[in-house]
Amino acid sequence: MWDRILIFLTRALLDACSSVRDLISIAKQDVRDLLSSVRRKDAHGINAYLASRRNPKKMIQKCLKKLRRSASATSENVSTLKDAESVAISFLESLLSYVLGTKVHESKRSLLSKLMHSKKATDNENEFNKLDSLLQLNQENELVNHLKEMDSSIQVLE
Repeated sequence: MWDRILIFLTRALLDACSSVRDLISIAKQDVRDLLSSVRRKDAHGINAYLASRRNPKKMIQKCLKKLRRSASATSENVSTLKDAESVAISFLESLLSYVLGTKVHESKRSLLSKLMHSKKATDNENEFNKLDSLLQLNQENELVNHLKEMDSSIQVLE
């Protein structure tokens, strides 16, 4: 019985980690493609980026749902495993919520915010939301700088 619970938990966490890795890879490629489109002043490439943001958001929401379902299905008898799973799930929820552009419950201190705390993050504006607003405002220089910063941040996450 314990081995089945452990296998179930491990599989759920591995699936979540794999999904997060895929999403980070997609985000990295999207940022690089957008930076290239901005430099070439390619409106089609910018519009393609805006349209492509829907798919990762759906994947993130699906992954968050699976993580929450996995957390609720865990047995109370496995307190050590549950604690480890809760920390991992909390981290992954924070990471996915960060990429999605939504806030995690305010009562929880986000592990991601602890890991990625910087002086620039004081305004609590999500990087992807800031990117969207820069695209709408047509601020090319700021957009290019922001895309470069996002690319280096994504490399740190990888």
